[in-house]
Amino acid sequence: MYLPEELSIVKMYKMFLEMYPNTVASYETYRKIINTRFNISFGFPRCDTCSTCDKFSIISKGLETQLKNATNEEDRLTLKQELRRENTENEVHQRKADTFYERKRQARDRSRKHKNTEAICMDFQRNLPCPNISTSVVYYKRQLSLFLFNIHSLSDNAAVFYAYPETIGKKGSNEVASFLHHYVTTLLDPEVKHVEIFCDSCGGQNKNYTLFRYMHYLVHQLKRFDSIHVTFPVRGHSYLESDKDMGLIKTKLRAELPRDWMNIIKDARVKPSPFDVVEVDDAMIRDWTDFLQSRYRRKCPFPSRIIKEMKVDRGHPRYITHRDTYNWGWTTTVVTNPTRHQVQEPPLAAGEFMYPSSCYEGLLPISKEKYRDLQELKVFCNAEAQEYYSNITFRQ
Repeated sequence: MYLPEELSIVKMYKMFLEMYPNTVASYETYRKIINTRFNISFGFPRCDTCSTCDKFSIISKGLETQLKNATNEEDRLTLKQELRRENTENEVHQRKADTFYERKRQARDRSRKHKNTEAICMDFQRNLPCPNISTSVVYYKRQLSLFLFNIHSLSDNAAVFYAYPETIGKKGSNEVASFLHHYVTTLLDPEVKHVEIFCDSCGGQNKNYTLFRYMHYLVHQLKRFDSIHVTFPVRGHSYLESDKDMGLIKTKLRAELPRDWMNIIKDARVKPSPFDVVEVDDAMIRDWTDFLQSRYRRKCPFPSRIIKEMKVDRGHPRYITHRDTYNWGWTTTVVTNPTRHQVQEPPLAAGEFMYPSSCYEGLLPISKEKYRDLQELKVFCNAEAQEYYSNITFRQ
């Protein structure tokens, strides 16, 4: 519960005096009573809101205004029907959004009750600028971006940030698969056999054929899990715990190097546990797209854009199960190659597995314009930062 965002205690005090002019009460007394007996925060202007919800709000207000001014009974009946249809469509949209959050709450409860089950949220966060300094020149210059990929465990609220500058990697499906692989093979409890994943529907990062094939590979080739279940939200309603983690980071602090940001992230939270920061190097990012290309069908055999849920289960070695709603029936699709076309893996010892080649060779170059701006900004940094930015290469 919030008070309207346009109010403040000062405004409320003035309104109080206008309504009760004979009452003698100082501002400090009024403020103390508001804070101690009510303690209701003021709302704040929403940002990154849902376009569908915003569109409904504008249309419904317009229809209500027209209905109020309409005099013809036939026009009023038409406006009422349009308003009723808009309300129905918006209610369906809201129920779908609520279903996603309810599924996430249920998965969180299951992960806390059963040791062999884990639920995670994952997503890329906002880019952090390097160097992040106070000099006014920085507002007119291009800066090096530090990319952050967050995985948040719903069972114990532990969170890990994979941090790397844009010279190490990009923000694509190979990066997501590489970080998820590091997480499930290094940080996740080996007892976990069932994983539920909640992430947005970004096609170039989370919702693509490379990730679908990788999850199938985890279950049926590496035998790491018995099942993986991925749930995607309704567009515009993808606020996850990962976004809450990012909100705890103080982005105004001075950071001359990527390592400075990593230290800031580590100190951003104390309870329930500090953030774990993994400094990504070029060896961690692997070319999973090319690696899986010869082991699965080359093209996704189903339309991935519309799906809301996807499952991989140990009992179906050739299938991926998916559906484009939250409540209707499932569809199974074969994603593996026919037996005669499958890659024959070389014999491996227990615990060994094939690993993709590195995705990039050496550091990635930046644009020449950004390189030039960084050389101008480095004079405001320490000697270590100056050396770091001098060694960056740029595209010719």
